[in-house]
Amino acid sequence: MQKKNKILLIGPIGDFGGREIEAGFIANSLSKIAYVTILTTINCSSKSQIFSFIDKKQFISLHSLLFKKYFSLRFFAFLSYFKSGFKNQPHFYVNNSISRKRGFAEISKEIILSLLKDYDLIFICAQPSSTYIKDIIEHSTKHNIPVIFRPSNTIKKTDCQYKDSLEKVSVFIHHSISNATRFDFIKECNYLIIDQCCINETELLKVNPTQKMNKLLFIGRLSEEKGIQELIDFCSKIKTISLDIVGDGFLMKKLKDRVEKLDNIKLLGFKTQREIIDYIKLSDAIIISSYEESGPLTGLEAMASARVVISTKVGAMEERFYGLKNQFWFSINDFSSFKNLILKLQNIEKEELIKIANENRLKYNQHYSRQIIEQQYIDVIEPFLKK
Repeated sequence: MQKKNKILLIGPIGDFGGREIEAGFIANSLSKIAYVTILTTINCSSKSQIFSFIDKKQFISLHSLLFKKYFSLRFFAFLSYFKSGFKNQPHFYVNNSISRKRGFAEISKEIILSLLKDYDLIFICAQPSSTYIKDIIEHSTKHNIPVIFRPSNTIKKTDCQYKDSLEKVSVFIHHSISNATRFDFIKECNYLIIDQCCINETELLKVNPTQKMNKLLFIGRLSEEKGIQELIDFCSKIKTISLDIVGDGFLMKKLKDRVEKLDNIKLLGFKTQREIIDYIKLSDAIIISSYEESGPLTGLEAMASARVVISTKVGAMEERFYGLKNQFWFSINDFSSFKNLILKLQNIEKEELIKIANENRLKYNQHYSRQIIEQQYIDVIEPFLKK
């Protein structure tokens, strides 16, 4: 197809995380059939993972636009920038307490809505209850611009606050059926299921499969919903396993103090995608301890790298492993369920572990490869574009 359509992908795109990787992948995929621009509604630096997928010319920062256009916002942003000790960039401070009192939200909304008319399709990658969502949907539908929505979170009851507007979305794209069914507050809900894929797929598919069960690897944000505090407590009681933790977040300092006294647990901090592959190679199992997830991407990275996966029943995990031998589930609120699972895994023969790990990789190749997921997005979007 000759490119003549323009797509605007909108979301709170920051520097690092699952949303940044996914939004970048979606933008890159859709760039094959249209001109794609990404608009972030939050601060984002030049180090963002989004730029592994798109050119910086395709990227728009709402805060940067506001900073350049409005003198008053620029003035108060510079004051905040000065008070911060000149950290980051001046436009990062445009959303400050003074600006908020002077109508920052309304001005931001006007800027966003003024951009929409220049595009043939709007693709939202955010939580349904995010700021500006209602206005974006209403304005787009008023001007006959189709809206595609990719919820980036586990749907909650609080996400129904824009119910009437959400019903006007052309298509929802969910990670899993379990998340889609949480949208039962919408009467007319056209949705499709498209899962994720691994960005470093080629390298992960080369990793040798799991052969033993001694070292666990956690990859993710260090926040309460990830169950990381409970996981550390669990692993501290089982000295026959070790746990490596890759990630950063507001719990870092608290966890660092806790882990300092533990010989079998290492807190490694943030690592690049390249470095993460090295840690996956050293691991025997990837562990997902979350209370809530939409994916997570880590589960698919584990499958592609032929790792055994230990997980809570969150997000798309049960659907991904349906019919596979890898049925290693535990409750993050129940230490005995975790302990019994680890003992079970440590008693599995090497040959059986290899079979389980290779079966996980086969499932990834058949259902979640980059080529498959990319084509699924193209197939969804093409009918909405002008011929």
